[in-house]
Amino acid sequence: MIELHQLRYFSRAAETLNFSRAAAELFISRQALTKSIQVLEKELGWKLFKTNNGKISLTPMGEVMQAQCQPVLASYDMMLVQLEHYAPHKMRLLRVGAAVGTILSLPENCIQSFCDAHPDVQLAIEQTSTDNVLQMVHSGEADVGLVGSIPDYLNGFSIQRLVQKGTYVGICPGHPLYGRDSLELRDLKDQPFVTAGANNHLHRFLVQACHNAGFSPAIAFMSSSEDVLLQYALEHKMLFFAFGDWTCQIPDGPLQIVPLKVEKGKSFGTFLVWKNELKPVSEQFLAYLLKTVDTTM
Repeated sequence: MIELHQLRYFSRAAETLNFSRAAAELFISRQALTKSIQVLEKELGWKLFKTNNGKISLTPMGEVMQAQCQPVLASYDMMLVQLEHYAPHKMRLLRVGAAVGTILSLPENCIQSFCDAHPDVQLAIEQTSTDNVLQMVHSGEADVGLVGSIPDYLNGFSIQRLVQKGTYVGICPGHPLYGRDSLELRDLKDQPFVTAGANNHLHRFLVQACHNAGFSPAIAFMSSSEDVLLQYALEHKMLFFAFGDWTCQIPDGPLQIVPLKVEKGKSFGTFLVWKNELKPVSEQFLAYLLKTVDTTM
C-alpha cells in the first residue's frame, strides 16, 4: 500500500531531479530516499526515474505520476486545514510522528492518559523511522515528532528533551571488557561493534564520537533488526548499543549493560520536535508530557 510520505518523497525528487538535494530538503539520507523510491516503483510496477549520462529524468510514467501526485498532496493538506476550521469545538486533531521505540521510553499509559484528560483531542500517531519522523514534521505532515537522538542531529527544529536515556553498551560474557562498571570512548578502540546501520542516530553518534576521540570505530556488522543484531553480537561476542533497563540471561551468564561516558549534553534521549510555532493542541501535549516524564538533563 502506498503511503503518504512516499508521495512526498517522490514529489520532491521529481521537482529537483537531484536525489541528494531532495534528500537534504526532506531531512532524510539519500539512501532512505532512494529506497523509498524503489519501494514505490515496485508497488506501482513502473519505473519512475531514468538515468542517462549521469543525469536523472522522469520516465513517461514518472511524468504522469508527478502530475497526479501534486493535487493529491495539496488536497490532503487542505482537507486537514478544513477539518480543523469547521470543527474547532468538536474534535481537535493532533498528528504525531513517533520513531519506533520512543513511546515505550515514556511513562506507562502516558499517551492514553493524555487522551483521557483531553477527550476533545483526536490523537493520530504514526510510528516510523527517525528520519521519516523528521521529514513528516518538516513537511507539516505531523504537528510534532517523538524521536530518540541527541541535539546535534536535530538542527533546524525546535526541541524539548523529555527523557534522558543515557548511552549504554551491551557486553557479552567472555568479552575482554566484561565486568566493567562503565566504559569510556577510548575503551571502544579496536573493539568490534554491531549497529543498526548508517541511518540510525546511534550509529552516527558512535562514528562521530569515536572520530572526535581520534580513532574510527570497528563496526563489524549492521542490521536494522534488533533481534538479528543481538543474536550476532552474542554469537561473536561483540559490543552493541543497549538500553539501561535491559536484562538478559544467556547460557554463558548475564548480559552486562554499562553506561558509556560521553560529553555532557551529548547523551541520548527522547525529544519532542516541531517546526515553527506550536498550535494550541500541540502546546497542551507538550505541557502534559513535561508534567509526566523525567526531563532531567
